[in-house]
Amino acid sequence: MTLSAYLIKRKNDHTAQIVKECLDNNVITIGYPLHESNLDTIMANPAEARGVIMSLVSEKYGPRSPGRITGMIYKFLFEVVNGTYIVLPNQKGAFHIGRVTSLPMPVQNSQFTDASFYRDVEWSPNLFSANATDSALRGKLNIRGSSCNISDCKPEIERLLQADEATLKNGQWALANMPIQEAIESKLLMVLGAHGKSGAITPASLEKFVAALFEASGATVKLTAGSNEKGCDVIASFPIGLPSVLGATKDSHVVGIQVKQHQHETGEGALTQLLEGVKQRRENSEQIDHAVLITTAETVANEGEYEDDDRVTIITRDGLIDLIIEAGLDKVLDAYQRRVQKPA
Repeated sequence: MTLSAYLIKRKNDHTAQIVKECLDNNVITIGYPLHESNLDTIMANPAEARGVIMSLVSEKYGPRSPGRITGMIYKFLFEVVNGTYIVLPNQKGAFHIGRVTSLPMPVQNSQFTDASFYRDVEWSPNLFSANATDSALRGKLNIRGSSCNISDCKPEIERLLQADEATLKNGQWALANMPIQEAIESKLLMVLGAHGKSGAITPASLEKFVAALFEASGATVKLTAGSNEKGCDVIASFPIGLPSVLGATKDSHVVGIQVKQHQHETGEGALTQLLEGVKQRRENSEQIDHAVLITTAETVANEGEYEDDDRVTIITRDGLIDLIIEAGLDKVLDAYQRRVQKPA
């Protein structure tokens, strides 16, 4: 069978929920809900399918980009087939890969969020890092704009699958293709926990680790005193400008970083506290070009409100893993060990 591969990116206020639904239910969904009975109408005559979809979309959504929506739904129904590889972005710099195992089916009774049709997918258990693949796929993963995109990524997936065994075992690939729990978190727990009470990772050890992470990424770093932190636990200065993953402009050099240690979700007050702290520092003539919230949680309660806010970058658990991969885990841990061994 000829290889086919599509990247399907869902972007709206429910993105994290949509991705979780797809992974938990072993499916991939396409947006712009239509009535469940419409699938039979569309599939009845493939030669006329585009016109039928266009009519249904125009009736439901009016003049709201009917051609673009029609194209996405048509691809999902007729160009995605059994065996097609699906690339599903998760958080910044990370993505899942799966293979389609069913014909398209209608979403019934709102069983999936903001979706019209779905297909069964067998997902890989591994989370992949965008930094471990080529620039073409990274570019597609970073596409901004509409709430739903479906794009052909056959060449990029072919290159990924054709990587030889030595390449897969070397450097970033080896780390990116391992399950996160085994590859990253167990090692961090072992190293960071050795410096906390009862072998647990403490907020202080996590702040030192984030400082070490940015130091390993080329920044000059300082930890702030607890009572004087003003919303920023770490200040990092990059002499040649911030890494693009932080989402700031090329003229930005200094970031104020707040570090939060939560399991599932960081509360909405964290971003307010961080931005207010950065504002106070600027009022005191301190240079802070950009704000960064780093959390071990999977989500931040109100992150959707700040999605297009160029003052701040939000890095959740998966994004933190990606930063570690980019900097090099051993390099980061060496920097961390140097920090904890410094005299108090």
